[in-house]
Parts: sequence; structure tokens; C-alpha cells
Amino acid sequence: MLKIDLGCGKKTRPGFLGIDRRKFDGVDGVTDLTQKSWIFTQPTLGSVQLLQSRDGEFVLPDNCVTEAFCSHFLEHLEHNQRYPERVRFMNELWRILVPGGKATIITPHWASSRAYGDFTHADKPVSEMFYAYLNRSWREQNAPDNDAEFNPDGYTCDFHAQVGYTPHPDLDNLQPEHRGMALSWYKEAVLDMQVLLTCQK
Repeated sequence: MLKIDLGCGKKTRPGFLGIDRRKFDGVDGVTDLTQKSWIFTQPTLGSVQLLQSRDGEFVLPDNCVTEAFCSHFLEHLEHNQRYPERVRFMNELWRILVPGGKATIITPHWASSRAYGDFTHADKPVSEMFYAYLNRSWREQNAPDNDAEFNPDGYTCDFHAQVGYTPHPDLDNLQPEHRGMALSWYKEAVLDMQVLLTCQK
């Protein structure tokens, strides 16, 4: 079983295997995380034997990852009907996670200027509402056209999401009720959004 750091860049999380599109120091596997399948050129990743396709490419097997970490990568993926990269990412992440497996996703908060300064960020920041669509029962009730049952580019994943925040340090001395108001309504009050996903299968 694996613990993987997705889009790790040059800073792989200790105790995790680093996966990125470039072979930086500390990267254990190179693949394009924007695609439907994460294809590797090597036959193993850590202790796991990868599955080989007919054309000689390798992919991770189902249910081989116990924990995933992804910090400041998801916001770089496009999220629209022409390029549903975030949908593909979440579907593949769900496929390789074990039932009950955890994934921590950290992105700049949509109401922070941190979400907009980097020109390699996609045009849509990641918001809390994005994570509702990752839950199959929610999609069935509220957005069936986003599900793969009706949309070939739709979601197959099923996650429970717990959303948390990294507040701006200027909020540290506020009373809890004032701090809660700021986190919900004030621009620049939140630096990052930290979401814990639990894989449901």
C-alpha cells in the first residue's frame, strides 16, 4: 500500500512517494495528472507492481493507496466542459484509493488574492461547492448531469469531504463569533482551504 504526494514539485511530503510531471529530486514517479489515467514509464512505484497495458504503459492498480496528499496543485487544473481536468483527477484518485482511504487537498482560498496571482492557475478557483460534486448521492439528487452515468466526462468518484481553513494571522485575536463571520464573508480572511476527503466504495 502506498502513500503518495500528488503534484509534489520539489518538496515531497516526508513519508510519501512524490508524483509529478517533472523528474525533480525526490520525485518517485513521473506522470501527467491532467489525464484520465495516470500513465507511468516504470513498472513499479514504491513497493507496488504497476499494471501494464497492451501498449507497454503502466498504471496504478485499483485500491493501492491508503493516503494521498496534494498541496497547491489542484488549482492549476482546468475545470470546464472542454477540459474537465479536475474531474479526471478526482476520478483517478478515487480509483486508486482503498475504501476509507484519505486524501488531503490544499488550495488557495477563492476569496484570497493568492488564488489569482499565479498565471498558471486555471481560471476558476477551487471553492467549497466543488467538493459537493464529489459525493455520488449528492450528485444523484442535485446534479445528475455531472455524473458519468449521464455524461461521459462526468464524475465516477464518491468522496465525503470535510472542509477546513487556514485563517489569516490577523484574525487570531478575534472572538470566535467574529472570527467565524470573517471566515465566511470577508475577503482575504482565509489564506488556504484544506479539505480531507474520505474514499467511499
